[in-house]
Amino acid sequence: MSDMDVDDKAPLKLEVLEMITDSRNQHGLRHQDYQRYRQYCTRKIKRVRSVVGLTQGEKKKKFLKKPITSESVKSSRHLEIVLYEAERAWSYAMQLKAESAASPRKRFHLVKRLQRASQNANSLAALCQELETDDRTNLEVQAYSLLMGGYLNVECQKWQVALDKFGASRTIYEKLLSASSAHQEALCQSFIDAIDPNIRYCAYNLRLVGGSEPNQDISALLEMRRRAQGAGAGLDLLAAQVDEVLARSRHDRVAGSSATATIEWRGKVVPCKNQRFMEALMAAQEAAASLESEITKDGPILDETSGKVRSEIVDKRVESYAKVVGSFWDATKIAEADVKEDEIATNRVKSSKSEENTANLKFIHSYVSFVRLNKTIERNQFLAEATTIRLTTATAISDKKQPKPFDLVRVDDIILQTLKEMSELPAVKDDPFLQSTLSVKMAAFKGKRAAHIAQMLVSHQNFKEALALYNRAKEHTTQARAELTRIQSKTKSGAGKKTAAPGSYLSEADKLEMDALDREVRSADESFRAGFAETHALWVLRGAAGVAGSVSSLGKEVESLALKEDPHAGALATEPSPSAKMDAFLTNFDLSRPPAFVDFPVRPNAVPLKPYFFDVAFNELTYPEENIRRRSAGLSRLASSTAIEADLSGQKGSPANPPGSPAASSIGGFLSGLWSRK
Repeated sequence: MSDMDVDDKAPLKLEVLEMITDSRNQHGLRHQDYQRYRQYCTRKIKRVRSVVGLTQGEKKKKFLKKPITSESVKSSRHLEIVLYEAERAWSYAMQLKAESAASPRKRFHLVKRLQRASQNANSLAALCQELETDDRTNLEVQAYSLLMGGYLNVECQKWQVALDKFGASRTIYEKLLSASSAHQEALCQSFIDAIDPNIRYCAYNLRLVGGSEPNQDISALLEMRRRAQGAGAGLDLLAAQVDEVLARSRHDRVAGSSATATIEWRGKVVPCKNQRFMEALMAAQEAAASLESEITKDGPILDETSGKVRSEIVDKRVESYAKVVGSFWDATKIAEADVKEDEIATNRVKSSKSEENTANLKFIHSYVSFVRLNKTIERNQFLAEATTIRLTTATAISDKKQPKPFDLVRVDDIILQTLKEMSELPAVKDDPFLQSTLSVKMAAFKGKRAAHIAQMLVSHQNFKEALALYNRAKEHTTQARAELTRIQSKTKSGAGKKTAAPGSYLSEADKLEMDALDREVRSADESFRAGFAETHALWVLRGAAGVAGSVSSLGKEVESLALKEDPHAGALATEPSPSAKMDAFLTNFDLSRPPAFVDFPVRPNAVPLKPYFFDVAFNELTYPEENIRRRSAGLSRLASSTAIEADLSGQKGSPANPPGSPAASSIGGFLSGLWSRK
């Protein structure tokens, strides 16, 4: 930007959008450091005043304020002073907003700073109206002034006024958007993106004031809060306001309920009188619901097109899991404090309901701790899944860090420690189903841990130790499947009973969890068996072919075989395979190439087949059926000629040829050898 003197030919020009966007990005607001940006604005104002000759006070002299008026403006540099004064006040207000959570008194100073920012922005708009400036400068200054007024009215909770100002500012930026270069269009769109969440937030609060249901848009408000995070400078105020409204909404839901709040878990309902705990629990449940919707929306972490991990989805989901676990941690701390306070009170004075209250508080603490630990396991399983995919696809987590197989072992150790902590909770110890389920999970993860260590050993060619670990992994899965079978049989046997033992409550979610756990254990067992077979094959191949041999080289040799040519010609024909000389002792064995235990393709051998004589002659022969009938009836045979004539004429035979004649013995002997004994 160049300075321009005020004359009739050249109007003043001030590129507000480009100037404040570059200043914010270069001096702290890229990292939400408002204090650094405020200090930069102070130095900027001092430098510009020194350049234009409007320094407020000289060395060792009294301070003399020199405001910027229409008469004192000689160039666009004078307008920069007013602009950065507004930016300085606004950045100070954002800094106080971050500090107001710990010190509520700072909110009054925050409002005053926003008022000063709005006043400076209005002064800049008035100067541009009085002076001769170009049209784009007038529109940008008006939109900026309306935006600062909207921030002020949001803090003062004047929702309708704030909505009008944000709407007018957005309209101006939309007009500028249609008549701008590519760079200016991007700047206008960034400010529109910053205004839209503020407009939705004001509309939400107006619906609350209008008397509609305060909880009907909680999911939409959570989505708005998620989009507001990290969206740019100025949205920290909106994010803090949304958190405040959510907290107030939870407080109203807990306080407005006529009945005492209750917690239901494992078929047991206990009252909860701690309103602060219920608000923390609702916040954690809302964060968990937001995570579930995020998982459904984002889909799998593996990009099917490129075959690599979607790193942005992984980082985003890890952050969401951290938020959920942190929310449940807050609720756990409150429940733990209640248990300790009750213990102190019980040691001093006991009443008739002391035991019941103590049991209820311990049950609540066990419930929220169980849910928190369960979410922790889900997060670690997600990390293990991402690491496995990265190891498979050779995808780096960052430019400097590569995933290692030991990362999976570390995650397995954390999960096992978490499961052990879950099993030690008081309410879990009294629940046989939970104890059995946790034992199944612990056995399954012990098997996974052994398999992951075996994979590390295979990479270092320690095949014997790897096979032993795979056997141990199969033992763990066998134990897990046996425990699952016992749980299922016990559940079926008690399904028809009207009364159930304490801790034997099974919900539909429990049954679905058992089915999912059964599938997971079966899948793990199959993978362990496959890993054992693969490791054993590698061990045999490396032992027979030497360290230089590998599965890939063996695969290349198999691919080089030509099935259409004679593979047994040449040198191979002179040396039969070991299967062809099983009765001979091998004095020498060539280890320079993989051993050929069998011939492949198989050598063809001649196989004797049944003659085709009887199949062809059957249609031309006439058999002595009359003799067959007589022999079956216990009578003596007829002569061959007489029998044939009898067969041809249909008679029972005649004594033309007695049984002892030569003709009868010749033909009869031949046929009797075929059909029967003599």
